[in-house]
Amino acid sequence: MKTAIATLVILIAAPAFADPGHFAEERGHTHWLAFGALALALAIGGIALRKFLQHRATARKATERKA
Repeated sequence: MKTAIATLVILIAAPAFADPGHFAEERGHTHWLAFGALALALAIGGIALRKFLQHRATARKATERKA
């Protein structure tokens, strides 16, 4: 029974070791697909951060005007 449970746990956890680039390798795109996805995520995060900081600065100025 212990062997069956250990084997099941190992087989379930095995796919967790693969990074997204390996899926692209299967289709002949190597790691470019993963790099593109990462670059897109960073760009979206940067835009969101800039908008958040601008909004916070605007809110702070509005608060200072009221006081």
